[in-house]
Amino acid sequence: MTTSNQITILGSGDTHGTPVAGITQAACTDKNPKSRRYRFGILLRLGGTTILIDSNPDLKWQCLDNNLALKDVDHILITHHHSDHVNGLGEFFFRRARPTRMWYGDDTLNRKLIEYWEYLQRDGVLEFNSFTNFIPFQLTDAVQVTPIELNHGFPASGFVIKWQNKTIAIVTDTNARLSDRTLQLLRGVDLMFIDTFSENLEQVNGVYEDCGIATPDLSKEWYHMTLPEVKTIQKKVGAKRVYTIHMSRHMSPHAQLVKKYQTDNFIIGYDRLTIDL
Repeated sequence: MTTSNQITILGSGDTHGTPVAGITQAACTDKNPKSRRYRFGILLRLGGTTILIDSNPDLKWQCLDNNLALKDVDHILITHHHSDHVNGLGEFFFRRARPTRMWYGDDTLNRKLIEYWEYLQRDGVLEFNSFTNFIPFQLTDAVQVTPIELNHGFPASGFVIKWQNKTIAIVTDTNARLSDRTLQLLRGVDLMFIDTFSENLEQVNGVYEDCGIATPDLSKEWYHMTLPEVKTIQKKVGAKRVYTIHMSRHMSPHAQLVKKYQTDNFIIGYDRLTIDL
């Protein structure tokens, strides 16, 4: 187990990940390993405390890729209970000296869905803890977490994490219609990892074409962000550096994204990207 202070993107992909079996879009067939996007997950190692953001279905392989032992995870912060964010919780089914503390949103739907995983608490694997959006809580004396309300069409939270002189924001699975209260808490963050599902709305149309259904009114019924919207939010809140996450297969291969969009303070995320703090 490393004692370095780091953030690692375990998975930069959306609910399907990239590639998808049987799909021949450019990102799915690209040979650059940075175009492979496991389902979303982030690992933070802060002052000897290991924090996992979400527990996705690809968690086993992410642990193997990143030399991560699940027994070393101290806390799991759950953004919401869609399957691509929680279906790796079963990987924690083992015995350890103390249970991993899992934190989830204290709303009616997330409280109901957490019941499926109750067996992990009964067996001493996980310890359930709830949070309420906008009310800070301490993971340790040095690590404070403030959950923030996101706009996902489903009760979902992001996190603003303060450690030493750093403020880190996790803003996945949301559209750009964020509340003033959420935007205020994002102001001036040092690092922001943010939902960037597509480069444009035309790529979103492809999602519905894949399903064989008509595209709805995206101004009302779409709950992810395009890359230009992310840049607008970065400018609005003054985030010092942004990393794109929750990217779909509809986006270009990694090298093309870097060439078209990356700057010193706007980074195209990829699996296994590690930032030293």
